[in-house]
Amino acid sequence: MAIRSLTPDFITPLQALLPGRGAALAFNGTKGPESPGYAGAFGQLLDEARHRDVIAQDAIEAFARNEDPGRIHETMVAMSKAEISLRTFSSVRNKLIDAYHELLHVTT
Repeated sequence: MAIRSLTPDFITPLQALLPGRGAALAFNGTKGPESPGYAGAFGQLLDEARHRDVIAQDAIEAFARNEDPGRIHETMVAMSKAEISLRTFSSVRNKLIDAYHELLHVTT
């Protein structure tokens, strides 16, 4: 099995995930040919979490204004979906940061 060396184009996007290094700027959901595959997937996951949060907020506000009386279950489902998306995003982010730290330890 051939082992490839770590190149800067692999490590640089991982550095953006470190706290205080502008993770929100690096993964703002923009997709283009210049963005790496995992960065695009990470941005898509972030976009999904934001979208579900907006849906949950809209459901909460509609319920509070009594626009959808008797639909508390739909509001709770929307809130649960938003929470699950946020937890998934946080778990993936933490795993990527852990992987980056492992790479730092292997290369030193």
